[in-house]
Amino acid sequence: MRVSGGVGRVEHVELRCSSDAVAEAWRLGYGKVVVDHRVEAASLSRSFKPEVKAPAGALSRVTIVLDGPRLDLPKAVLTRFDVIAVEASSEKAFAHACGNDNVDVVALGGRFAISRSAVLAALKRGGCLELAYAPAIEDPTAIRHLVAAAARLADAARGRGVVLSSGATNPRFLRPPPDVANLARFLGLKRDLTPYAWQVLRRAEARRNARLARWLPPGNVVRVLSEALRRAEDEPPREAEAEAEASASGAPEKEENAATCEEGVIRNHSPVIESAVEMPDESGVSSGRRRALGGEMKTNVAKRRRLQAIFIRKRRVVVG
Repeated sequence: MRVSGGVGRVEHVELRCSSDAVAEAWRLGYGKVVVDHRVEAASLSRSFKPEVKAPAGALSRVTIVLDGPRLDLPKAVLTRFDVIAVEASSEKAFAHACGNDNVDVVALGGRFAISRSAVLAALKRGGCLELAYAPAIEDPTAIRHLVAAAARLADAARGRGVVLSSGATNPRFLRPPPDVANLARFLGLKRDLTPYAWQVLRRAEARRNARLARWLPPGNVVRVLSEALRRAEDEPPREAEAEAEASASGAPEKEENAATCEEGVIRNHSPVIESAVEMPDESGVSSGRRRALGGEMKTNVAKRRRLQAIFIRKRRVVVG
């Protein structure tokens, strides 16, 4: 899953629409589209096998309608959908969904009191709260319910972590990103909600990556991923640096590979995870080998120090 827009531009995200509305969402200018599958919490079981149907280039999402303080997610749901959302229809269901680490988005499905502590718990673990505007377009009498829900969320979350999705089952009810931004401003939310939508996708990717989830503390997943991806985009590719230095020094490719191994650092092609292994130091190199390297030893020592500095900085990003 790609989690950042291109250089110099922002990709807008439509977090909730039907498969019939995907083409219209792309035509309106959305860079990422999430196809919604709606199920009842009572229908979930260990034998539950969802049919995930998402067009090529779109992401899949399951929205679980919950009305009680208990939610058991089967393995099929956790592994087959890109985004997991819960539509809470009661205060107890809302509080439970906000505290569930497997839930990426919490949507309002009814009129009930919103607990500020539950909202803060959802924001602390990187989750987002969602409002859908398509029902208000389809049924004008639902506009006041949308305005009231937005006011309650804006007060509880203080404008943070709230996303505005369409929830459209018909392409006619989709609106372009500028119109959605104006609607968010009218509802008392932040005009630019795109960062929160990308936050949902980043958190969903971290949840699906079991290995990454073991490395990162749950509360810092989004922050660490954002910082690591930003640094990875700012730094030039390591392979290009190595090739440039090899061509400048004139050293054979085999010697360059050996020198890289002697640095004691093995890269993992991941912008987030770096690992180190213990390798022999210079005392383990034979005198013939040392003479063969000749004037390249000074270059290798400087390269070692540079790679060690890069490794220490990356390790601070992962652990911190």
